[in-house]
Amino acid sequence: MLARWIWGHNLEQKSCLFGGFAASIGFYLILSIAPFLAMVIGLAYQVFHIDLTLPTAKIMHDVLPPEARINAQGMVENVSKAVSGGLITATFIFAFLTTQSFMHALVRALRYIFSTEQILPKSSFASALTSLALVLFWGLVFILFSVFLLISPSIETFLGSLSMLSGTALLVWGVVRYLLTFVFIWMAIHLTYQLTDGNRHPFRLRLQSSLLAALAWLILSYGFTHILPLLWSASILHGALGGLVAMLIWAYATAWVLLLGACLVVRRFNG
Repeated sequence: MLARWIWGHNLEQKSCLFGGFAASIGFYLILSIAPFLAMVIGLAYQVFHIDLTLPTAKIMHDVLPPEARINAQGMVENVSKAVSGGLITATFIFAFLTTQSFMHALVRALRYIFSTEQILPKSSFASALTSLALVLFWGLVFILFSVFLLISPSIETFLGSLSMLSGTALLVWGVVRYLLTFVFIWMAIHLTYQLTDGNRHPFRLRLQSSLLAALAWLILSYGFTHILPLLWSASILHGALGGLVAMLIWAYATAWVLLLGACLVVRRFNG
């Protein structure tokens, strides 16, 4: 009875697979972080002639758990060198295929949640095409966000030079930065729900759920960046093992955020 009250009639039987979905998505998320960066940096440099090394390193530093002890700057620089040869290279192709695996796992899980069938959807050309479209769109969103981070210091310098309004202007700009970060995350999540749902549910529900999922992602990232290190310092897992556990928890929790957002659409639709 409790499970039906939480998940609703349509998701009650499906819910036993959600933990496995989250574990699979989380695994591919960790596996595809560096390849995704390689793909995005390669596309940005070869197509738009923009070097995203520094803003990408900042994003990785802010998003990944500090206890993971990953040298974001060094990792991104190595990735940037690996794709410097162009798009048609073994490194770039491997990066694309690895990122595609993560997106395929996510699309398969979301299609199952949105579907009225109790059987897992089989892989199809349409599913592969959806995964490809989402990989490219997520990459484009990441590029736009990185470009935004590139121009942010110049904007902050200009606002700081306004003697009369510097304090207020910088405060407003700080709020705008958080809002734009939220918008970029929401764009990626919303289109993901849009393409995997296939208009089975009202646009309004997908919009509301994607907004909540984006907010939950920001809160989760903030928690891992600022709160987890305080708790981790007193843990027996502090150290190399703790870094591995922190990465796994972060990826698993991120996967659950994406899955629960889709579940919320179905749960509210069915009442």
